[in-house]
Amino acid sequence: MRHGITLTPTLSVGVDIMGIGVVLVSVMGLFGVAKGCRRLMNMYFGIVLCFIAVQVGYAVVGFMSGANWVEESLEKSWDRAYQTDRSLIHDLQIESRCQGFYSRGDRAVAMPAGMEDYLAPCADILSLRFGRRLEKMGYLILCIRLIQASLFRVACAGYFLRRVMSEGLTGVFLLSVLFKQLAAIDQEDSENEDSNFKVDEESPYFKSEKRLEYENSCVPLLSGEDDEDLPHYSVRDYNESEDSEDDDENCGDEERLLGSRRYEGEYRNLPEYAEDDCEPHVYVA
Repeated sequence: MRHGITLTPTLSVGVDIMGIGVVLVSVMGLFGVAKGCRRLMNMYFGIVLCFIAVQVGYAVVGFMSGANWVEESLEKSWDRAYQTDRSLIHDLQIESRCQGFYSRGDRAVAMPAGMEDYLAPCADILSLRFGRRLEKMGYLILCIRLIQASLFRVACAGYFLRRVMSEGLTGVFLLSVLFKQLAAIDQEDSENEDSNFKVDEESPYFKSEKRLEYENSCVPLLSGEDDEDLPHYSVRDYNESEDSEDDDENCGDEERLLGSRRYEGEYRNLPEYAEDDCEPHVYVA
């Protein structure tokens, strides 16, 4: 620029003092954690929590309303320059080819003859030229607040660990970790058992409980000698009965030959079967 004019945004005195105070309080809290002073840590937590809440809220509001914040900062700078050094306002008007802030008569300085008729207000022009710089300053403030919040979390973690170690709660902490690991191991074992059970079900040799109950309820065809409580019916008894003799007289030689090949085992009582007269006979050579 021709006159070397720069407009550097600055924070208010209250915000500067608050930022410096938060840094000092954070250092005090870290020192208290390192030394193990509980009173110092409690004081730190109370002060820094209030500071961070106010600063984060201020930064978020400024970030959400960035355009208004830029306009307010430029207006404050223009008003301060108008009250302290009007020659700076004159140089800004000549450099930016504007007059006044919101209008040509708003805190304006007289311009050379012939230029006042077509000069625009300086608010929009200054917002375009210096607005980006002020927005970057707002982003920087928000990052500083987030860093302070992170330091607060670190200090809280250090305070918690210091308190756990000082009050002898290490055993409780280790037991909680152990129980958590045991629960995870039990869950893995149950998952393995479920997978093995599914593999067994897919096997052709697997028998379910219903299948076993069905097999136990069935009566075997052949009866053993130890099954004294069950009625028996043997082929030998039939051969010695009168019905067998009548059948032998009525049947031929081939049927007698087949009768000699009868099974001599014992059977349980079977349902009566009436042979059909028209049923064909099958002979085995």
